[in-house]
Amino acid sequence: MVDILFLEAFLCTLLILNSCIETTMSSKTCPLSYGVFLTKNATVFKIHAPRSTRVHLVIFNLPEDETGVEYEMTKQDNGDFTIELVDAGVGTIYGFRLEGPLNDPNLIIADPYSKAA
Repeated sequence: MVDILFLEAFLCTLLILNSCIETTMSSKTCPLSYGVFLTKNATVFKIHAPRSTRVHLVIFNLPEDETGVEYEMTKQDNGDFTIELVDAGVGTIYGFRLEGPLNDPNLIIADPYSKAA
C-alpha cells in the first residue's frame, strides 16, 4: 500500500519545464541535463538511475488518480533513461517507477529534477 502523504505529495507534482525550448531559430541550450525539456515537436523526459534495470514514466490524467499510463524509458550506457513524447506538455502530471535490486517497483517517485512539487 502506498503511503498516503507520499501519494499526496507525488500527485501534486506538475510538469515544470526547465525553461529550455529548442528551436531551429535559437541557439539557446539547456543548462541542466536531467528533468523535462520541450523540443520543437515533443517533450523529453530524462532521469539518471544507474542502479535501476528499468524505468517507466507514469502519466496521470488527474492529480487524484492512483494509476496512470506507463511508458518504458530507454536505458543508456551511462545510467540515464530517456523517453520522448509528443502528447505531453505543460501541466502533465507524471512520476517514475524504478525497477532493480535496490528499488521498490510498487512506488512511483516524483521527478528529483523538478523545480516544484
